[in-house]
Amino acid sequence: MKDDRRLGRGLAGLIGDNYDNKKDRQEYLPISLLHPSKFQPRKHFDEESLKELASSIEKNGIIQPIVVRKDSNNDGYEIIAGERRWRASKIANLDSVSVIVKDLSDKECLKLSIIENIQRQDINPIEEGEAYKKLIDEFSYTHEELASTVGKSRSHITNMIRMLSLPGSVKTMINEKKLSMGHARALINVENAESITEKIISQGLNVRQTEKLIKDLHQSSDKKEQKYTQNQDIAAIEGTISSQLGLKIKINDNNSKGKVMIRYNNPNELDLILKILNRKLESCQ
Repeated sequence: MKDDRRLGRGLAGLIGDNYDNKKDRQEYLPISLLHPSKFQPRKHFDEESLKELASSIEKNGIIQPIVVRKDSNNDGYEIIAGERRWRASKIANLDSVSVIVKDLSDKECLKLSIIENIQRQDINPIEEGEAYKKLIDEFSYTHEELASTVGKSRSHITNMIRMLSLPGSVKTMINEKKLSMGHARALINVENAESITEKIISQGLNVRQTEKLIKDLHQSSDKKEQKYTQNQDIAAIEGTISSQLGLKIKINDNNSKGKVMIRYNNPNELDLILKILNRKLESCQ
């Protein structure tokens, strides 16, 4: 777990307090030699945010070097941490950038790329959940171990992963910040999450109102299910009596009260009904 503790500190753990590691070197490289990592968990970069960073880089340069490793099969360099700075540097039309060249295995690169992005505030919730899931799938972390490694609570890890089960359209609304994390948690494992999401957005429901809406819909569904079960039971009773009498029976039930109707089509069927009732009355005397 020593390596995990180092990685859990993000760039601070990777770079350290100085650059004296004999295997590492800090230098300037042509920006064209750098390329994104295959382990990068982020799929979306906000254009406005990149332009703001590019403006800052134009004025102040890159304050924190980009962390890279040498490609094994060509002269390029894979970005392990700092792709956003690299993209902004391209917008700023820099020819070269400050980098730290690290000697890292694929496993270390995967862990660091994910953890470094998780610890930044601008990764979207779905990408964060996917990053946690990938760490768990690849390295068999428990939620507790992963929480300790990335400096989050266990419940946060669990909730972020559970969000991945939401329908695609709902996850898009989360990424576009049309739904908050509170809304997302309320929608997990809820039927008709997409239609509920439409109501949340169109009616501007807050989290508490959303939770009440889901509770009311659940109770309504339970009542419908209960009514359906009661109707099935009544239908079974109607069938039993009908088969015994040879007559059509209809039971109208209203909250355990109601009436039983026996349909007859001729005087003989009515006479049969009367005989049955008379026998029942005589047996009760």
